[in-house]
Amino acid sequence: IFPADSSCLQFNTDYKGNDIVGSSGTPCYEKTDTPLACQRLCQKTKDCLEFTWIGKSHSGPLKCCLKHTKSNKHTANFDVVSGPKFCGK
Repeated sequence: IFPADSSCLQFNTDYKGNDIVGSSGTPCYEKTDTPLACQRLCQKTKDCLEFTWIGKSHSGPLKCCLKHTKSNKHTANFDVVSGPKFCGK
């Protein structure tokens, strides 16, 4: 696993759709404290290509939504961070 890198993260950006369903049957994995932890989870997940991390200002716990397909649908959303599995060098 490569180290997480914040250089390519898109702040206040939500990648819509294409969620990988987690083991709990929900489309987002729970309890990643930071966007970089969410990126690391994506790196450890075979089918993950990108992710969206949902912060504390939204109702419920912090969430890490892993995506199986790259999204061309990006929306502005406060306290949300999205990015690819790996940042380019």
